[in-house]
Amino acid sequence: MKYAKVTLRGRYRETGSQVSSLKTAVSHDFRFDHFLIRVEKLLRKPRVKRILVVCTPDFQPMLWGGAEAIRTQLQRLGEAGREVWFYANSYQPLQLYLASACSRRVLHPLGSLSFLGLARSFLFFKRALGKANIDAYILRRGEYKSAGDRFRTDQLDSANRLQYQEFFDSTAAELQYKICAGFGKSKEELNQLQNGLILPACAAESSHWIDEVKTLDRLEAEWKEEKYRKLRPKKPGRAYIISREPNARHSPRKLGIRRKKLAVLVFEGAIIDGKSKQLPLLGQALGSESFVPHIRSLEKDKSVKGVVLRVNSGGGSASASEDILDALSRLKEKKPLVVSMGEVAGSGGYWIACRGERLFAHHSTLTGSIGVISIFFYLEKFLKKHGVTVSSLKSGPYADLGSVLHSMDKKEREIIDAEIERVYQLFLERVAEGRGSLVPKIDALAKGRVWAGESARAHGLVDEIGGIEAALAYLKGKLELPRVKVEFYPRIKHSFLEKQLMRSQSRSQIADPEGVQYPDLQAVGALLELARNYSIHSARGLRPFAAMPEWWLQL
Repeated sequence: MKYAKVTLRGRYRETGSQVSSLKTAVSHDFRFDHFLIRVEKLLRKPRVKRILVVCTPDFQPMLWGGAEAIRTQLQRLGEAGREVWFYANSYQPLQLYLASACSRRVLHPLGSLSFLGLARSFLFFKRALGKANIDAYILRRGEYKSAGDRFRTDQLDSANRLQYQEFFDSTAAELQYKICAGFGKSKEELNQLQNGLILPACAAESSHWIDEVKTLDRLEAEWKEEKYRKLRPKKPGRAYIISREPNARHSPRKLGIRRKKLAVLVFEGAIIDGKSKQLPLLGQALGSESFVPHIRSLEKDKSVKGVVLRVNSGGGSASASEDILDALSRLKEKKPLVVSMGEVAGSGGYWIACRGERLFAHHSTLTGSIGVISIFFYLEKFLKKHGVTVSSLKSGPYADLGSVLHSMDKKEREIIDAEIERVYQLFLERVAEGRGSLVPKIDALAKGRVWAGESARAHGLVDEIGGIEAALAYLKGKLELPRVKVEFYPRIKHSFLEKQLMRSQSRSQIADPEGVQYPDLQAVGALLELARNYSIHSARGLRPFAAMPEWWLQL
């Protein structure tokens, strides 16, 4: 008999880097596409009786939707008759949630088990900017549109406290339900943990939260004595076969189905105009100029019978979102297009998703945020304090509209506000058309408000709760394909050196993270970067953006 070992390590990502650079080539991230492909292949290996899932301390999805996607795959393995063992050095909410889908749980002898609940603190920089003599002006549509709140206010206002508390409550309820059901515990027992009870390893075992207490090395040594052989991991590749027979082993060439494929097109990162690039603090940003050709390629590929768009994005440029949506609309005219939402599909991320004929989201997906915002920073007082003066020449009264060198007067604000309103109305129209609804009805759900996946489904913003596998099953049934090849896109061209660096890591299912992340500083830098790129500027015209601070809601 054999067992397979799967390690959860590093930062959660839907796929590999979609930007060609040496830095991204050596990044060490958890790749959900590789994880899903490996699960699909393990389901077709009947000799693999056990799956060992090792969750390292540095494994950290940004949002609970990523953890939910992984848990769903672990549950599929268990439902297929596999023994799924979960190992961790300590059990906290994330580990408890993932382990609730497994057959047995093992804890390190020096570890502990706790469930203290979910918490998130918000930093605000309005007063700090004031002390530096820097003014910020935010124009937005929707009282829930919070992308600029770090600079607009000095605390959570009532609207954002309401929407994020509802998201937290919804996520916490889902976690508690799954943990209690998976561990066979009552809500009262979980509440004891939430009230501050931390169980050392021996107490966790005696109270039957944990099945065994031992080191990982000892566990694998005992399995070896039981004649379990470890399955040698192979490079996952980018494709797999799905058919009616879940345990069948297939060869694409023998089946003669090479010309029948379902494509999973992944969009992950901020949305920007122009070409995709890696921004210093914002991270991966996908440009419409780079992404649209991938859509066009799938549209022309006759072997691709349907497309699942997997979205993990908090938005960005409104104009780039419209470019991508237009390309997806052309694709949809020729082939079925469904959408699978990952950790977040909000604002511009929802803009590009709303045209799918069926939208799937996880319970904990953060979505919605249908709204528009522009952020402006003024350095006039800052420069004056330091003895810097400004003289300007212009051919028209509003030629320097949006300049950081002076604050706007009432007329300038009216000009910008009118453009924000126009883009917001366009956003509402796009969503209403995609959802088969009316603009006033969508407006009532919009106003920049975020929704958890289940709430979004209840309000008609998504159709079903489920992951990529559910979206693929829907497409497969719609097209009446008994067997089909699933392939992940886009295919990014990397240089020879990049390929060598990536190949050196290919044996690791998931490697170490790039480094320590500083979410609050990252948020500030990200907003400054977005403001620099998308604020109104006389040289580039008026460009509001549809973005949301998805980095505010980390695990």
